[in-house]
Amino acid sequence: MNASNTEIRRASTVFLAALFLVFGCSRKEEAQPGPTAAKPQPVRPALASAEKTSFKEVTSQLEPGGNLFAYFGTEQWIRGASEQVSSWRGILQVAPVLTDEQRAEANKGFDLATRLIRNSGLEEISGVGMSGIATEKGRYRTKLLVHHYPDRKSGYLWSLFGTAPHALDGLNQLPTTTALSVFFDLDLRALWAILQRELSASGIAGLEEWSRGFPKEFEAKTGINFEALLNSLGGEFGIVLTLDDTRKVSLPLPTPQPLEIPEPRLALLVKVKDNVLFDHLDKLLQENPQVTRVDEEGLRMRTMPLPAPVPIPLRPSIARAGDYFYFGSTDTVIREMLAVRDGKQPGLKSADE
Repeated sequence: MNASNTEIRRASTVFLAALFLVFGCSRKEEAQPGPTAAKPQPVRPALASAEKTSFKEVTSQLEPGGNLFAYFGTEQWIRGASEQVSSWRGILQVAPVLTDEQRAEANKGFDLATRLIRNSGLEEISGVGMSGIATEKGRYRTKLLVHHYPDRKSGYLWSLFGTAPHALDGLNQLPTTTALSVFFDLDLRALWAILQRELSASGIAGLEEWSRGFPKEFEAKTGINFEALLNSLGGEFGIVLTLDDTRKVSLPLPTPQPLEIPEPRLALLVKVKDNVLFDHLDKLLQENPQVTRVDEEGLRMRTMPLPAPVPIPLRPSIARAGDYFYFGSTDTVIREMLAVRDGKQPGLKSADE
């Protein structure tokens, strides 16, 4: 009997201890619940423009991540510009100082402006984009893009500045000291043909007479045949500014210390088909005994020293080499560009675009 009670007490003690452990552990686990899953954030749908834009077409050609990136949608506010200009002719009716004849001539002017805007292709521009990025420390590349849709290209803007993408060969002549360069296509013969056509159709006697007489007037004042000059141009133009850090020039400013800057040099490039422009200028310089003449293989250059001293080295020079006519602030900048072109010294390399 006593043995049985003892066993019962032992069994009860073990049972109670087991219950304590089970419920104690359960309460401990409940006191430290596991991490709860984070609630998913609602995804905000991208806002789509209610109006058609050329954002993707333009920005896909730009370079993001730089110090400049911009898009301007022009389609909504530039469309109908010709009609807007035409509507301004209403001011002629409230101008009491104009005679009927003067109003008629002014109306012809509005007709000309309206037609130029409509035929130019200005209203076909859908957007303009710009980007700027540092290609390396201290050197930047900037892009400007004007966009039109493939089915909207009737304006002459789209042919005056080049009809198809191509390499700008002038970029392969840029020295490492280049601080600024701009190269572009421009068909001056086509531009003159457009002006003649539009001015002749204007009905304004003075403009018609000017367009007919300008070629002869140009030749009388310059001594060069206008048609021959247009025929000689290759349609590509460039401007190059270099800054030589190894040579400093002091500018005489009204300050305690003169301002020192890297020596600047400027060059203008014109792609040409023949020697019409150079030969004409060379003929004008033949009577100047101070002109330095260089006639080397692949290079003809004329340099004119200036009698008065200037703070910046200035020796105006013209040259003919390869497919280009050059005008340089010094002969040095022309020789530098030709050395880069021929691979005799390093220069900036243009990207394949």
